Amino acid sequence: MANETRELYESGKIRVGISSGNADVHDLWVGNDCVILEKDVFDRLAKSDPAYIKGALGNYLGGKFDSALKKNGISYETLARIIAQARIRELEVRLSLVTEMASREKQSLMSQIVRAKMPKS
Repeated sequence: MANETRELYESGKIRVGISSGNADVHDLWVGNDCVILEKDVFDRLAKSDPAYIKGALGNYLGGKFDSALKKNGISYETLARIIAQARIRELEVRLSLVTEMASREKQSLMSQIVRAKMPKS
């Protein structure tokens, strides 16, 4: 079974996602070119300025990544914004999951309290 990617950002020319098989791997697609980023690298890029991102990614794929950005009309300023937006979306998804889990746990605990207070027959 092939791993699917959970999209964090998509605008036709550029996509950012997380591999369903490994949440520590992010895929950054520009056109048909893809850069695989470890989670810590992705997180650092999400907080970085365009100059840092250019230095970090410009030579990926033997310089093809820089060419892919230019070919698709994407500046490093735009890429920096997209990576930051994808990271924000990732945090929103995680927060939603944690909130949902906490809500279920609260309901379970409340049920246990109610059962414990019920008179035994």
